Amino acid sequence: METRGLKQSDLAEIIPQSNLSSILAGKRKISATLAGKLAKFFDINPAVFVPT
Repeated sequence: METRGLKQSDLAEIIPQSNLSSILAGKRKISATLAGKLAKFFDINPAVFVPT
């Protein structure tokens, strides 16, 4: 997000801001469905969002 100059509100159509805040704080994991949505939004591979 920082690299692209995005704010949490820029992702509001994909994920509720409260969920995004929890994810960014490390309190919530990214689901496979959300990884797909984020990958489409950022035009990258969904594996980027799946921890190894």
